[in-house]
Amino acid sequence: MKNPCQSVLALLAVTLVLPACAGDQKTAPTQAEVANGDALPVAPPVPAQPASTDSPATAPAPVVEQASAEKTTPAAAATTPDKETLTEAQVALFADLANSSEVEQGKVAQGKAKAPAVKKFADMMVKHHTEAQQEQAKLFKKLNLTPADSASSAALKADGEKTLLTLKEAGAADFDRTYVTAQVDVHQKVLQAIDDKLLPATRTAELQAGLRKMRATVEAHLTQAKTLQGQVGK
Repeated sequence: MKNPCQSVLALLAVTLVLPACAGDQKTAPTQAEVANGDALPVAPPVPAQPASTDSPATAPAPVVEQASAEKTTPAAAATTPDKETLTEAQVALFADLANSSEVEQGKVAQGKAKAPAVKKFADMMVKHHTEAQQEQAKLFKKLNLTPADSASSAALKADGEKTLLTLKEAGAADFDRTYVTAQVDVHQKVLQAIDDKLLPATRTAELQAGLRKMRATVEAHLTQAKTLQGQVGK
């Protein structure tokens, strides 16, 4: 039989433990308790601290510096025909292009010109400049000259190609005048180039003699072209 004192002590222990257990459950207070100040509202849960997302430090991407005008090395200015001093090899190419251009344009005129005088002039252009080109080729070979590019030759070639295209596209009614006008212009330019650039640039006697012969032919052609211009222009 249990001792009465032991029963009382056990009952007392149970009484004390039950409230403690209830307190551990942290039951949320009622609105009335909060309003009367008997209890504080349940604190909101503290959010978990997010895991650190810090990544290892990386070197910043290199900044590409745009080239400035001061830092860019300017390209060498192209030599212009007006300021160019030719070598004998460059003289050779200029003379060859002057002849070939006249031959090409003359062949177009042989097929499209209407006036007999213009056709005759075109025939003469093809004949004379073909012969001159052949003679010069022999001379260049004898002098061991390999024709070389220059700004003057490039300009002459561009003008010749432009004129050739104009002649091919010209209508029948305007062709004679267009062709003769072009011949006056090109012969004037070549004559001036011979005097201002080609002859002053040559030191070889045979090359100078060939250029002087070329000059006489070009001057004669220019005189005839001007005469024709007065006829077809009316």
